[in-house]
Amino acid sequence: MTRNIDAGIRKIIKDGKLVGSRIYPLALPQRPTFPAVVYQRITEPGDYTLSGDTNWRFIRLQLTWYDDDYDDLRDLVDSANALLSGYTGTVGSFAKIQSCMLDTERDDADLEIGLWSTIQDWKITYSEV
Repeated sequence: MTRNIDAGIRKIIKDGKLVGSRIYPLALPQRPTFPAVVYQRITEPGDYTLSGDTNWRFIRLQLTWYDDDYDDLRDLVDSANALLSGYTGTVGSFAKIQSCMLDTERDDADLEIGLWSTIQDWKITYSEV
């Protein structure tokens, strides 16, 4: 169940006290409080052998971090990288993460409203618990 890894990543970020409970699927809500993060599954192929499903999943998860101050955003992203990069272990009753690796990272801005963002793609190998 894909929702298990979503819940697992939300738990890691929430426990890391990076953005409080401001963790959203796919898009920011109307008039959000910052900082915040949006998550989105990009791809999630399974792993199969001739015997069938191995129960390992390989997800590319996009995290977009938002803040209304660029320096605060960069501090947030540095903290997120320290929390997630190389993460392994079982997350509650959700998922057993074998690896968590940052693949790409890029900055963006909406200067009309003064909003800064960093978009990250993470490669995560996990199995369901």
